Amino acid sequence: MTIEGDVTITNATLTVQIDGQTFTSDTDTLTGVTGIGTVFTATNISTLRTATMFIDNTGANTVTYSLQLSPDGTVYFDDPSYTGAAVAGGTSAIIVIDKFAQYAQLEYSLGATTATFDAYYNGQA
Repeated sequence: MTIEGDVTITNATLTVQIDGQTFTSDTDTLTGVTGIGTVFTATNISTLRTATMFIDNTGANTVTYSLQLSPDGTVYFDDPSYTGAAVAGGTSAIIVIDKFAQYAQLEYSLGATTATFDAYYNGQA
């Protein structure tokens, strides 16, 4: 199939197959969040050759995060490469998923601090 011209996609999740390879992405904007939460909860990464998550901290306060991996989608383990990592206000972070697991998610921990940030996920099979 050949598509010419502009293409508009209205949802936040996109899966594209190019020359036998599949690309998937997701985006989440978190505004005024506090406490502990997850982004891209229970994202299945088992079929991906490479996957990366990104945090763009658009607020002023620091976002503390951990990359969590799971063999079953129920029990999660913090990846020691990204446990309690911090993204200062106005900066960004690239989180490369370099360990094999079935599921991945980002956990943020803010305490009483309010934060605003965008999170992105890209994967290629």
